[in-house]
Amino acid sequence: MTMVIITYDLAEGVTREQYREWSKTTDQVIGGSQPGITRYEVFEMDRSTSGEIAYDILEVIEADSVEAWEKVNDYPAMKPVYEQWLKIANPDSVKLHYGSVI
Repeated sequence: MTMVIITYDLAEGVTREQYREWSKTTDQVIGGSQPGITRYEVFEMDRSTSGEIAYDILEVIEADSVEAWEKVNDYPAMKPVYEQWLKIANPDSVKLHYGSVI
């Protein structure tokens, strides 16, 4: 099992309300049902102890492996979702992390 952590800001002009609706009705539904994905949670960041929020969105995804995750965006159902996400997220802000449970 691999945990995939993705952080990013929304693209300029995309509101949190627009993102929230898209995430709940499209991304989480389709992304969470892809082969090799066992958990798919998305968090909207709203506060930080440092006073400055480092990113708008945090995704926590549990995948069977890094390789299983890397295949997800190539599945036919995910291709249009990924294309939409590229317009919703600020690509310069995206950070992708992989981890394992201790």
